Amino acid sequence: MIVVVAIIVLGSFLVYWLFPRPQAPSWLFEGAYAKYYGETSIFLLTVKVTCRLEVLDFNSTHARIHAYMKAETSLGTQEFQNTTWADLGKKIYEIGGTSQQEAMRRVSMSRE
Repeated sequence: MIVVVAIIVLGSFLVYWLFPRPQAPSWLFEGAYAKYYGETSIFLLTVKVTCRLEVLDFNSTHARIHAYMKAETSLGTQEFQNTTWADLGKKIYEIGGTSQQEAMRRVSMSRE
């Protein structure tokens, strides 16, 4: 009986150490951030966009991300910021229920 328990315990340790465990991407750590800046012209109107994303917390499936975006034109400035848990399994993250494409569409529509 002791031999069986020892084999089970030893087998468990071997499985734990020999099989690869999923690891977080190298960019995923508290305080990691990315800044983006862009400028374009739309119908003779220059638009400057600034974006900052920062990882506040994370676990094995989600990251808590603070997003800040500012769009500047000669007509005015709009700022947007939100903090949300983003699913790490998705390639397009949603910020407050709004996808990246939808947020950009809203900024461009607010200028019209």
